[in-house]
Amino acid sequence: MTRGQTCIRRCLRSVVGLVLLLTVALSGESRAQMGMWGDASANAQSITRRGVDAYARILGFDRDQREVALSLFEGHQTAVRRNMAEFEEKMQALQEKMRDGDFAGFQRDMPGITKDFAKRSEDLEKGFFDDLKAILDDSQMSMWEVVERYRRREVGMRFGFMSGAAVDLIAIVERLRIEKSEQTTELLLQYELQVDRKLVDFERMAKEAQNNMGGEGMFDFNRVQETLKKFGDLAREVRDINKDYARRIAPTLPPEARPSFEDEIKRRSFPRVYRQSHAMKMLDVAKKMPDLTEDQRQELGAILASYQRDLNAANERWAKAIEAAEEASGGSMQVMMRGFMGGAPQEGKDELGEARDARRELDRRTEKRVSDLLNTEQRALLPKKEREDFNPMADFMPVNDEDE
Repeated sequence: MTRGQTCIRRCLRSVVGLVLLLTVALSGESRAQMGMWGDASANAQSITRRGVDAYARILGFDRDQREVALSLFEGHQTAVRRNMAEFEEKMQALQEKMRDGDFAGFQRDMPGITKDFAKRSEDLEKGFFDDLKAILDDSQMSMWEVVERYRRREVGMRFGFMSGAAVDLIAIVERLRIEKSEQTTELLLQYELQVDRKLVDFERMAKEAQNNMGGEGMFDFNRVQETLKKFGDLAREVRDINKDYARRIAPTLPPEARPSFEDEIKRRSFPRVYRQSHAMKMLDVAKKMPDLTEDQRQELGAILASYQRDLNAANERWAKAIEAAEEASGGSMQVMMRGFMGGAPQEGKDELGEARDARRELDRRTEKRVSDLLNTEQRALLPKKEREDFNPMADFMPVNDEDE
């Protein structure tokens, strides 16, 4: 394959990614599949069990209502899996056309396939919520707007066009089970209403973008860039709301809860940066080995202290580089597309690449120090390093609560 053909394929993949991403935004599917993007979970679903539990909590369901809700959820899951299977089959056939060079067929069929998938997903979701509302009493119906706002955060914050935009501060406080003061509760309500206005705009823009993402326009890169800029600008506003309220909420939390709150925001803003590294997994396992000598134990302590100190600095540098790259490019998708296209780094220096490589080198050095310190039997007990599959969306897909 020539360099020009490779470039064209990268361009096409970037555009396909945008179309699928907009379809995801509308359908609520966080793992839509196409072969070039990697296999999706067979259990991809627009409504999650965690979400159903949240709706039940918000509405104050009794036991009978909860059982009905779970039954509705199971039926919804079955229908969603069927819809996803049909979508995947069509996308695989479309991918074969691309491989055979049938770009005209790809261009002709892609809009219809994605729109049909989104419409079916939307209908399934509406059916579930219509059935759910049918079991509510008047008091519960008066709380339905709260469910709708929760749902917009649940869907709109499944991925971010800017790092930090896919962070739900309310969900973090709930997940960490932080005791809320009156001041915290009031700030969270203000946050809920303010961020919801942006998510309503996002929902409207996503539908408009998908409706316009057909025909020649699908491969009009100026038009694609304009669309991405609009999403990036809105995501920046959501990110800034998150930063502002996180700064205001933190002092109202119990002192012992603040570090966890702030760490969770970092982890969800930059999931690839702040996820547990293989080096840390090795250290966690090694320090618990019962047959360590005193010298080994002391050296492991020194390695851990050194690694944590350097890791904090490396992670902060990497996160700042991601933010800078997004600001310069207009968002996460533009950074990804520039990577596909092999775009020139800003001002001749790729700080993002250097920061990422520096973190990886720190991990490699630490892994080697731990491995060299242990004997053969001890090394055999260390965790195996997982293969990191290529995923161009990894930097801006948030932490998936359903996997935790």
